Amino acid sequence: MFEQCKNDSKKLWKNLNHICSYNNKKRKTSNQINKLIHDNKTITDSKGIAETFNHYFCNVASNINKSIDATNISHMSWMKNSNQKSIFLEAVTYMELSDLIDNLNLHKSSGPDNISPKIIHDVKYVIIEPLLFIYNLSLQSGIVPTQLKIAKVLPIFKKGDRSLPCNYRPISMLSVFDKLLEKIMYKRLMTFITKHSILNKQQFGFRTGHSTTLSLIEVMDELYKNLDDGNIGIGIFLDLQKAFDTIQHSILLDKIYHYGIRGLAHTWIKNYLSNRQQFVSTNGLNSSKQTIKFGVPQGSVLGPLLFLLYINDITNIDPSLKIKLFADDTNLFLYNKDIKILFDQSQKALQSINTWFTSNKLSVNTDKTNYCIFKNKNVNLDILLPDLTINNKSINKVKLCKYLGITLDDQLTFTNHINSIVTKLRNLCGMYYKLRFLLPQKSLKNLYFALVQPHLTYGLEIYGNTAESNLDPLSKTNNKILRILQNKPMRTHVDTLYRNYNTMNLLSLRNFKLACLIHKFAHHPQELPEVFNQYFTYNRDIHSHNTRTNASFHVMQCKTSVGQRSLKVLGCGIWNKLPKSICAIQSEAIFKRRIKQILAISR
Repeated sequence: MFEQCKNDSKKLWKNLNHICSYNNKKRKTSNQINKLIHDNKTITDSKGIAETFNHYFCNVASNINKSIDATNISHMSWMKNSNQKSIFLEAVTYMELSDLIDNLNLHKSSGPDNISPKIIHDVKYVIIEPLLFIYNLSLQSGIVPTQLKIAKVLPIFKKGDRSLPCNYRPISMLSVFDKLLEKIMYKRLMTFITKHSILNKQQFGFRTGHSTTLSLIEVMDELYKNLDDGNIGIGIFLDLQKAFDTIQHSILLDKIYHYGIRGLAHTWIKNYLSNRQQFVSTNGLNSSKQTIKFGVPQGSVLGPLLFLLYINDITNIDPSLKIKLFADDTNLFLYNKDIKILFDQSQKALQSINTWFTSNKLSVNTDKTNYCIFKNKNVNLDILLPDLTINNKSINKVKLCKYLGITLDDQLTFTNHINSIVTKLRNLCGMYYKLRFLLPQKSLKNLYFALVQPHLTYGLEIYGNTAESNLDPLSKTNNKILRILQNKPMRTHVDTLYRNYNTMNLLSLRNFKLACLIHKFAHHPQELPEVFNQYFTYNRDIHSHNTRTNASFHVMQCKTSVGQRSLKVLGCGIWNKLPKSICAIQSEAIFKRRIKQILAISR
């Protein structure tokens, strides 16, 4: 039973709840929404609740838009020279559509038409020719069929008062036929965008080869370098209100035209965005349909890409500003040796960014926006610091902030992040004590790699460079779980525990992940983001002497221990210690296998 669902987390937890005899009665009734309070009215009937949800979800963007101050500055003020090339839409081929249908996720839910991906897959050869005709006609005419612009929305409770619509997240479900058409257009848009290098290199969201980990590495290395140089850093973490939902279609259409998406492609996207409708399904009833006037479609294939194009020019505000982007996560990092000058620079940067947001009809949530000061231990800041404001509202100064899933503290010890992982893993111990007598060892091993190791490995390249004493609680918790699952006595050596599961301790895992990243730079740099193109330097590029280390990476000289924590120092040091025969391996799979063997021996 566990072997069949090892790649499906939902089924995995369902089996765990069944085996552990957890009480699911409360969970079964939690989907029923009995009451909503909206505009000082209490709604209790199911039809009224569905209608209230739909009205709220369709108008929340409009209400935010009305609260944004008017400005005379055009949203096109930050756009650079227009792309002189225009996109050409190629016709859809039989093989292309066939491959798209074959690659559908058959476990996804159906959309408003109640037709599941599995049905589409099973009758592919019956419907592919008519679909091919419809999709090509859509690209040739610039028209998206009306029935493909309808979304079914399920309200999912987040937290807080269950009777308030604002505490629910709308999950939008679209027709499978619509998603196939969007994938066809996405492929053509992405080919054109990549060819002309349109997307900003600081944008890491929704892009192949980009990830939160790589974004974090780039940010942290820059931070370590500045702290090593004696600078003080300020990280400003901006939160946008309903960023995807508040996009103005007219502004988006102006921008994509500027980037070269013109002609039929522009007409198609304009039609795709216009007259979209949605209805809410809850308590077994559907609301009436309402038109969506703002935003990119939720749950769509094209929505994220269109958002990236909308926000793409934000880094043109000031080339000197260190604006870091991951989809709608917009963050700003500034550095200076003088704290007063640093605060002045930060305030001016916030004013410039707010002007861009206002012109582009995006709103900052000041309650969730905050900033953190990063400094070396020997720097004393016993002075009264001014407030940082945006849109005439002060933003909070914090000592802890969550950035792309990693909790940063102002001392960069990562102790809070490590403690949060420890807490999550300790919560699993009771379940594992019970399961070790109920499941075979193979299933227990699968549970370890499904529920434990992902917590350990995410961001390990970042938080793993802290002091070993900070990592010790996490290492001990990991050892405890391995001992429980393998039902071994306390005196069993930890090396035996790791060897039985063919895994490594935290430091070895960190070194493994760093070595794999640098291997990609050395042999497959095209798979990395553009900002990593010149990230590392070979010794042969520094000098022309024929030394034994001229093929090794150059390790930067650091003034402090903080600088030694960067990938450019720590990662290069790990790589340069590897045997040259291992470094020369081009195959990623073979390299991983060989490096695991080396780290296992040195464990």
